[in-house]
Amino acid sequence: AALDPSHDARATCDGSSAADDSPCVWCPMAEGGGAASAGACLSNEEAILADGKFGIACPRHIYLKPAEAEVKRGLPDVNCFKAAWVADNAESACGESSDKDGASCVWCQTDGDAMGACLSKFEAGMADGKLGLKCPNGDAAALEETL
Repeated sequence: AALDPSHDARATCDGSSAADDSPCVWCPMAEGGGAASAGACLSNEEAILADGKFGIACPRHIYLKPAEAEVKRGLPDVNCFKAAWVADNAESACGESSDKDGASCVWCQTDGDAMGACLSKFEAGMADGKLGLKCPNGDAAALEETL
């Protein structure tokens, strides 16, 4: 259907979603690149990488908006941190505490040490395996559930 001259590829792209549920981005051919309707329908991530390459130009205002929302969601949840900070037994206090969304906090232990950090499930999903932290359920599926 994309080769059919009556088919509006841009309209189809604008109404589509990528595999990660982000809106697809229409990246037209740069000026002088051929027909006015020529371009590529890309995911936000692909648009970021392809902008200015391959003769296409991707509109920044479309693909930066979801990235900004992701940053806002990734801001530290201080509820879990504070619960462990003031407790006599930080690990126990962490397990009994809730993050700002009401979900249970997660205790992430440092390698070979009794110390650790009390994090939200979202933060634990990002921190697992980094900075010497081992977090239960610190896998991509747990991270996806919190988004």
